[in-house]
Formats: sequence, structure tokens, C-alpha cells
Amino acid sequence: LDSVNTDETMILFDKNAKSAFDRNEDARYLAGGGKVSLSSLSKDSVAIAINHLPLKSGQPVPLNVNSSVSGTFMLSLEDLRGIPKMYDIWLKDNFAGDSVNLRITNTHSFTIDRSNPATFGKNRFAIIVKQDTAYAYKLLSFNAARVGNSSHVETHWTTANEENYTNFTVERSTDGANTFQV
Repeated sequence: LDSVNTDETMILFDKNAKSAFDRNEDARYLAGGGKVSLSSLSKDSVAIAINHLPLKSGQPVPLNVNSSVSGTFMLSLEDLRGIPKMYDIWLKDNFAGDSVNLRITNTHSFTIDRSNPATFGKNRFAIIVKQDTAYAYKLLSFNAARVGNSSHVETHWTTANEENYTNFTVERSTDGANTFQV
């Protein structure tokens, strides 16, 4: 609402996390005395200040946005770490029927009208992390050749969009491609 009336929520993605509230991973949201409140919601609709979730492309993370007064507000992405650039981070505004790619525009201005429940609450906004296929890993070429008369093989490959989350495992078959060993 202004420089005094602010709130924040944190969403962390971890492949071992649970979508439902887990008191060992998540922190319940506790409302303060300010005019605004912001939390994310677990799969079982618990308001959470710190939310650990598995990263599932396209799965919405509902936000619970509220205020004790009507007015113009700003949602702002303060920090984005550890999410590969192949994922876009979208803020979906269900009331306005609009979405903002937070990697491109990290703020969204909106209005809450206390006389219209559709302008606030748990159904107004959602964060959607979605894979951008333009950044998907692509194998461009792969070549393997025996090294002289030895049992060794030299491999060469070329990729596009290789990042620190990409890994490779080379396997071989000695029975005509029926079984493979790393």
C-alpha cells in the first residue's frame, strides 16, 4: 500500500518438499497489525509465510492477498535465485484476466475494492512457474569412435541451453543393445 504497510511471502522450490503444509518445512502465516497481508497457500489451503514446494511446471501457487482498506497496491518480486532460466515465473491475476512474466516485469500494480470480494483474497493471484521450451536442453550432435584397437571409446557432443542442472550419463551395451551399463 505504501512504504509502511507492506508484507512478504517466500516460496522455495525443493524436489523433496511436500505440496501440503508441513510444519518441519513451512512457516505458517501470522497476520501483523498492518493494513495489508500477503501469504502463499499450501495444497491443503494453509496460509504460509515460507512455503517449500516441489517444482512442478505449470502448477499454480495461490497467493492470499488482503487489505483492511481499499486502494492501489503493488506486488513486487524482490529476489529470484536458483530457478533455472528455462523457467518463466508468471503472476496470474484472475480478477483482471491478465498475467505478468516476473522475469521481465518484476512488479504488478492492482486495486483492491473492499466492496468487491473478487479483488482480494485467495483466488485473486497465483504464481505459475512454467518451462519456456525455447530454453530447454537440446542435444545438437553426438559422435562416438573407438580409440585405435583399444576397448576405449572417445565421445564428443554439442548441446544448446546446457546449464548447471544438466547432467550426462554415458552407457554402453555389450549384448546388441538389450541391456546397458553406465
